[in-house]
Amino acid sequence: MENLVHRRSLRCAAVVAMLLAMLGLSASHASGSSSSPCANVAKGVLIGQRVETQPNITPGTTPVLFVHGINSKPTDWTGGNGRNVEGTNVPPLAYVINALGRKVTGYTFDWSSASGATPTAGASPNVMWVTDPPVPDLAMRLAHAINCIAQKSGHKVIVIAHSMGGLVTKAASRSDVDLNDIAAVFTLGTPYRGSWLASTFAGQGPSPVLNLLGHVIAAYCSVNLPGMNEQSARLHYKKPGAIESLCSLVNERNDSGVEAMRLKPPGGGWANLHWPGTFPVYPLSGSIQGAWQPLWPLSKQYVLTGAGDLVVSQSSQLAGLSGSGSVFHFSCPVKLRSDLPDPLLADLANLDAVTAYTTCFHTSEPYSKPLLDHIISVILAKRMIPTAAIPPPVATPTPSPSPKASPPSPKTVTVQVTVPANAIWADTGIHVSAGDIVAITASGRWTPNGVNYTGPNGFGYSREWPDNFFNLADLGACADCASTLTPFWSELISYTGSSPPAAGSYTSTAIAPQAKLIGRVGRNFNGPWPYSGELWLGFNDDAYSGNTSDNYGQVTATVTVRLSGTP
Repeated sequence: MENLVHRRSLRCAAVVAMLLAMLGLSASHASGSSSSPCANVAKGVLIGQRVETQPNITPGTTPVLFVHGINSKPTDWTGGNGRNVEGTNVPPLAYVINALGRKVTGYTFDWSSASGATPTAGASPNVMWVTDPPVPDLAMRLAHAINCIAQKSGHKVIVIAHSMGGLVTKAASRSDVDLNDIAAVFTLGTPYRGSWLASTFAGQGPSPVLNLLGHVIAAYCSVNLPGMNEQSARLHYKKPGAIESLCSLVNERNDSGVEAMRLKPPGGGWANLHWPGTFPVYPLSGSIQGAWQPLWPLSKQYVLTGAGDLVVSQSSQLAGLSGSGSVFHFSCPVKLRSDLPDPLLADLANLDAVTAYTTCFHTSEPYSKPLLDHIISVILAKRMIPTAAIPPPVATPTPSPSPKASPPSPKTVTVQVTVPANAIWADTGIHVSAGDIVAITASGRWTPNGVNYTGPNGFGYSREWPDNFFNLADLGACADCASTLTPFWSELISYTGSSPPAAGSYTSTAIAPQAKLIGRVGRNFNGPWPYSGELWLGFNDDAYSGNTSDNYGQVTATVTVRLSGTP
């Protein structure tokens, strides 16, 4: 990299690269659209820890469709770009499908021919907007793909989309897609209300500082922006790299797809898109937190909090909420350095800290374990994967009266449930009655703070904490005001009823009736159940604070219920 530019240019670029590295993703070009509805769809087949793609659709399994973002392609999901989910050796598609089980099949939708994924030497990359010609446009192509997958699989489609892929999905949902074909949509880092980065490149950023950053990176790339001296309208293609990849984004600033994602887009852009409201949409956001004293040309400290994933603000990422969905926000504190003697080394170290070592950065969100874990937990908790129907018992002839009837067979129900730490509660789907004999065995590891891990037994009396569901002494206290140290923090717990107390609900005394229906489970439980109702299992944390963003891991529990009155 240092062989390409002189020292001062690199220093200027490093200052802004930290904020502008979003869209420099993979650089390969996929084939264009096809008349076949499923032409842009590939099935992800798990071969060990790898994902291989096939063109067919598997009938009888629930489809999960992964949609990539701008300047990207399906390999972001399947691992073809060499990246895996943080802390694992598997790519995102394999990570999600493995967690959901054998009744689920993963697919990718390829719109890379219009995403700007393949810049060409001497030519302009082309990022198209979702409704740009030719026909069928991007939205219609995705709508046809969803219809095709749903019809051939026999199940509604769960969509997981990153970045601009969420806007393509939003547009598809209002085109000619059968709204009954979509089960739910999850989006990561989607600019529902535009990207401040896209606006900055056009000299229309939300603040003078961000506008200045856009001019600095444009100057490095030798491309003119409004207010600059006329230079070449397009930069010659540079090899991919941490800083060079940003230059393609500057070149794309006037492409229709990037223009439509400005904060004030010409022609309406993102503002013209609307969810139909017939299925739940779950927006997820990443946000980097930190502060840095940039070098020239910025002379004051820039606080990263509020810039979201450094491409899209948190508020814009979460603005896509629709239907019965919910939002999820994950923050990444970043330690930025100012202690290095060489200013250039300090700039580059901070660039690495933001772009390479945090999955809250925009291009890294598909590999964020907390974000993917939350998606998995919602799919399981909301029971979006249909289970096979239990056939009614076959009628048998009534036996002749006998003086000695055979004893009835025991009536038992057994299920296996995954309880993610950041979802708090998971529904077992079993209705229990007081007196039923319940046996629960659990295994796994989780943490309430991202540091201290434990198993289903939690911390017992060794690490008492007030922010847990057994602390009834502080009911009604504010989120940060609970003070009564209480044991069994992080233990596997139970709730019996229709509405388990949500994280943060203990700030209201009105939650007391539900709170009294919570019981201990731990690693092993075997005995008569005290309550009647739906059986839920949960993670004992965040009753007051509601802050589940630092919870990681999961516990798997096997639950066997023998109905009362049977042997």
